[in-house]
Amino acid sequence: MGFLPGWVVLLLLSETAWGHGNGSVQDVFAWYLLILGNLSLLGFLYIRGWRKKAQHEWRPLIFFAAGIMAVLAALLPPIDLLSEELLSIHMIQHMLLMMVAAPLFVFSYSDFFMRMGFSNAGRRRLWKLQRSLSGRGLQRAARPLVIAGLYALVLWIWHLPRLYESALGNRWIHNVQHLAFFISAYFFWKVLLRRIGRPALNAAAGIIYLFAASLHSTALGVLMALSPQIWYSFYAHTTSAHGLTPIEDQQLAGYIMWMPAGFSYVLIAAWLTLRLVRVPTESSSSSF
Repeated sequence: MGFLPGWVVLLLLSETAWGHGNGSVQDVFAWYLLILGNLSLLGFLYIRGWRKKAQHEWRPLIFFAAGIMAVLAALLPPIDLLSEELLSIHMIQHMLLMMVAAPLFVFSYSDFFMRMGFSNAGRRRLWKLQRSLSGRGLQRAARPLVIAGLYALVLWIWHLPRLYESALGNRWIHNVQHLAFFISAYFFWKVLLRRIGRPALNAAAGIIYLFAASLHSTALGVLMALSPQIWYSFYAHTTSAHGLTPIEDQQLAGYIMWMPAGFSYVLIAAWLTLRLVRVPTESSSSSF
């Protein structure tokens, strides 16, 4: 299953020290400094590991840098501040974490290089932890069908009005929501895009995998965009300052999930289709 990008846990859970919204300017500034500090630390680990194992291969490092930029865009102003007033901007924040940052960190082999960035003793501890978790059934939980189901469950359950609004009103729940979105997306894309360790899905299985994900995520976007009712009353009094009614803001959020996110699935499915056409005898196995 690999080493989780621990910087995400640090970033999202450490937000509980200050949270969103009503903190003082000093508290908010301290939170943003904490983001930058944690990213610097994890960037140091990554670069240290990259220099040990692949210092002449620049593509992973470029993907990692792009992933860092996506996280910064999602968690720093202006998106972070505007997400408290507009559902559509909050949706962009989630899409940056799930559809941009997560696959970029998969392509960068962030888990591998960060692990290599630790000392020998640190890597041994991580290996023991991974073996312990694997012995408790974690490997079975990493199968593509399970991950696809968890990805769908996380996406839908966190958009239920009661749970979504509880996240908006409670910084602990909000942090867990962001963490769940990123982790589920990270493993969703890792199963599809990575070929290190256990075989990834072959192209044909990958197309089916993407098609199923695009169906349920598009359905959620369509429901949100076309609903005549406001789903989240939290935004009922914050959108007018930006020239939108609450229902217009919700429609825009639904379109963002429906179209740009849906296009990402289509784009990667087209790439897999090309691979399937060019290499019809591809032998990589599926774990369904």
